[in-house]
Amino acid sequence: MEMKLLKGERVVLEHSPFGSLRKVTLTNKRLTIQNKKGLYFSFWMIEEEFPLDTIKEAYLKTASISGISSLWLKLKDSKLIQVPIALGSVEELGTLGAAEMTTDYALKIKIVNDRWVKVINNQLKKNRIRTAAKRHKQMS
Repeated sequence: MEMKLLKGERVVLEHSPFGSLRKVTLTNKRLTIQNKKGLYFSFWMIEEEFPLDTIKEAYLKTASISGISSLWLKLKDSKLIQVPIALGSVEELGTLGAAEMTTDYALKIKIVNDRWVKVINNQLKKNRIRTAAKRHKQMS
C-alpha cells in the first residue's frame, strides 16, 4: 500500500538518502518503513508500519567491534525491531578521504541515529501527554 497521510497526521521526520530504495517516515501517529517500487514511475510502498501507541521506546545499539550504531524500537509487546537508517551521499562526504574512515563513518551514522532516537522518543512523550490529558478530561 502506498503511504497517504491520515486525517490529522503530519510528517515529523523523514529519511531517504538520494538513490536509496528505502524511506523511513515518522509522523505524529506512526513510523513507516517504505520501499521504492517501479522503474520509470517510482512510488513508495509501505513495507512495515508501527503505530506510535505500539512503541515503548527508541534506542541505539552499538556494535562492539565496528562501533557502528543502529536504531532500534522496543515495542510494547517486547518485540525489538531494527530501523534501517543509512547515510546518504551528502552525509558520507568526507568519510572516503578521512584517515580513520571507519571511525568517521561510525560517528556520522551515530549522529543521524541519535537524532532519530530523540525525535521518536519526543513524539512518544507528546502522544502520552495528549492521551493522559484526554483521559483526565473525560474523567472530569
